[in-house]
Amino acid sequence: MKLCGTTHSGKEVLLDWMLPGEVFGFWTLLTHPSQYLWSVVAVEDSEALAWDKADVIRLAQLAPQMFENALQIAVQWCAKLQQRFELLSDGFGEQRIAHLVLYLADSFKHTGFNEIAVSDAELAEMAGTNMYSVNKVLNRWQRQGYIAKRRKHLLILNRKSLEQLSTTAVHRRAD
Repeated sequence: MKLCGTTHSGKEVLLDWMLPGEVFGFWTLLTHPSQYLWSVVAVEDSEALAWDKADVIRLAQLAPQMFENALQIAVQWCAKLQQRFELLSDGFGEQRIAHLVLYLADSFKHTGFNEIAVSDAELAEMAGTNMYSVNKVLNRWQRQGYIAKRRKHLLILNRKSLEQLSTTAVHRRAD
């Protein structure tokens, strides 16, 4: 599932991926949420367990740990988004793309997937660059044997090289 936000101009922006077993909608615990910061969009057939707002609030009152767990999830999401923001503010395009590919690979690995299901356009959006730059970098990585690329999927072949790219300021600009 895609975790998406909306810009002031109304453009949908991909913030992150949600994988099986992850929780969303915890803002239901707030009595008067100021706004919905993001939405979740299924990208393939999915199942979700949904509870009515009144039931969620009643459960949180009966089990305060539920509210604390939701707060912990919110804090973890904020920390992930802060890390991504810092990377966007600081790294070169290729460095941001390498970091993002590794982040997604680690996320998908926890679910048993060996490949990252992501398009060049989605990577570009998440890395704060354009699709041309992402395509150029991924094609170079494929020639160098770092990744195998097929339609909307990536497989990491040389993680060590990508880790080096993600932590080293690469002076070859990708965007």
